Amino acid sequence: MNKQFLLTISFLILTIRALVAQCYPDRHSTALSDSWISCTITQNPNRDRTYSHWIMYDLGMVEPIEGIKIWNGNLPEFPDIGIERFALDYSIDGTNWVSLGEYDIPNHTPDTYYQGDDIAGIPAFEAQQVLITAIKIKGGICTGLAEVRFYRGGTTTNTVEVETYDVEVFPNPTSDFMYVDIQDKSFNTSYYEIIDLNGRIIDREFTNDSVIRLNLKGYASGQYIVKVIGSRDQIITEQIQVIR
Repeated sequence: MNKQFLLTISFLILTIRALVAQCYPDRHSTALSDSWISCTITQNPNRDRTYSHWIMYDLGMVEPIEGIKIWNGNLPEFPDIGIERFALDYSIDGTNWVSLGEYDIPNHTPDTYYQGDDIAGIPAFEAQQVLITAIKIKGGICTGLAEVRFYRGGTTTNTVEVETYDVEVFPNPTSDFMYVDIQDKSFNTSYYEIIDLNGRIIDREFTNDSVIRLNLKGYASGQYIVKVIGSRDQIITEQIQVIR
């Protein structure tokens, strides 16, 4: 199963064009495991913003951007995960940043038919790195986005493939042990964390194993997040469940 890591929520660079006619043409996955979720603030790549919830996209080369569409963390089972207001910065070298300002994401009732929002007021710009920093979150300790789409200027439509990893989590749910099997050899594990839905880190273990054995015998029934961090700052997140 393909899963995302921190710096690469699934995104597309597209030419602006009309959508084909169908009932819900632009739905997205509402699964927590398919979203970028941040439960701990870290040092922002733009040093002026210090510690924050952030996500940076590297487009691989300088690209003209003419618009951004965002699917918020509008998850029916976790209505408090999401961003209300964000800052948008861009760079061509990953070191020097230009701020475009702060923008609001419209509020929606969480449901599986949510089709995202084109963010109004963003001027055209050229960048290789694009940085989104949460300024105001919905209220939970964790926050996140489901998908971000960049509209590319010009006449060519390109889809940029993002780095993903093959992961299996089993048995899920469980009452005792669970295994996280990272089958992709390009992911070198450094450590993992187990986080509750209030953002508290319950356990942290350092390991280089590609198959991680989680001992969940002492955990209360409920849902948790296991976050695996790789040696190149890759992050895999999976939602897990403990039953009693």
